[in-house]
Amino acid sequence: MLLIAVLMILMDKKIEVVQATSKFINMKIFFTLLFPLLAYSQNFNNGSIVYEYKMNDSFLKEARELSSKLKDDSQHITFTLDFDEDITLFYLNENLSTKKNLAVSFTKARKQILSDLKKQKFYQYTPYSVLFLENEFTVEYNFFKWKLIDESRIVEKKTVYKAEGEYKALINNKIVNQKIIAWYCPEIPINIGPRGANGLPGLIYILEDRYGTFLIKNINFNSKLVIDKIILENEIISENIFFDLLIERRKIFDKAVENKK
Repeated sequence: MLLIAVLMILMDKKIEVVQATSKFINMKIFFTLLFPLLAYSQNFNNGSIVYEYKMNDSFLKEARELSSKLKDDSQHITFTLDFDEDITLFYLNENLSTKKNLAVSFTKARKQILSDLKKQKFYQYTPYSVLFLENEFTVEYNFFKWKLIDESRIVEKKTVYKAEGEYKALINNKIVNQKIIAWYCPEIPINIGPRGANGLPGLIYILEDRYGTFLIKNINFNSKLVIDKIILENEIISENIFFDLLIERRKIFDKAVENKK
């Protein structure tokens, strides 16, 4: 009887050791998985992304006599998207070939674009033209409203998914909605992209509209990056006020040109 009692005590101790060992192994697995994920997510907080821009073949066919120049010009266009947890700044990488580059005007990003991820707004200087002075105003835009599409493809060995949205544009003195398509990568969980396109469940790899396409080129994570917010120090107007001014000034300009004939 004494022997049996001793064996039962030893069995209980063995079970306790096994359970404790099992808990230790589970905790070890948990922390082994957790720490890389934490480090991975922290690395996503700051960095720079380079996008290249190409004119779309379908639009080049419409451009006819300008198609050759537009195609050549778009061979030399790249943009950088700097980002941290709260802000992104998208800007043209200027060089000699972009100074009088016709294709850049179709990107709608000759002027830098700053996005506030918390407010879900993005900001851009008014375009310099006969209608506006250089950096006359900063225009505040709402983030695009996206519709997720059940369609995917492989880009740079990553699976990306399709989303569709719209933005406003002035064409023939009328405000029209233009379609925009994004391909985003949930594997990289930062909801940002080029040209103020934010809010999707993953980094935007490709952004395209009627005129051209932004395509991701490389990503560099950098925790020491500091983003310039000088664009917010300018007088800020809403998107609606901007388009009202644009239409009004366009009419005045067209009338002045007509009177000179």
